[in-house]
Amino acid sequence: MSVKKRLFWSHILMFALPVAAYWLISFAADRLTLAWLLRQSYASLEDFRRQVLQAQQLSRILIIAALVLTLLIADRFLSRGVLNKIRSSLDQLSLGLRKLPGAARCVVYGASAHDAPFPLDRELQFQDMLKDISVP
Repeated sequence: MSVKKRLFWSHILMFALPVAAYWLISFAADRLTLAWLLRQSYASLEDFRRQVLQAQQLSRILIIAALVLTLLIADRFLSRGVLNKIRSSLDQLSLGLRKLPGAARCVVYGASAHDAPFPLDRELQFQDMLKDISVP
């Protein structure tokens, strides 16, 4: 899969996973809260309200904790996976940029056809760039 497609799906999943997780976790928390509240016995309406408020607060805390965990897992598997895929290419490009002030006329860049959204030659020529900037 190309880097462009990986980035596309990574961005889609970084949005869709937390939304789906929130929906599922909220649904489960609501069901568990309702089941717990129905098993309780209440002396008065005020006692019922107090129990409902406590259950809602606990449910909110659990939902937030589960969402944070979901975001951390999604970040670990999606963003870092894409970054590891393109890190070597970025290292090669930064090496070429460091050679540029030393008047290097070309830098070898080992790219495959699927690494970029546009075709690249195996040697990046800096002739035009060197004409635009002054090299000591």
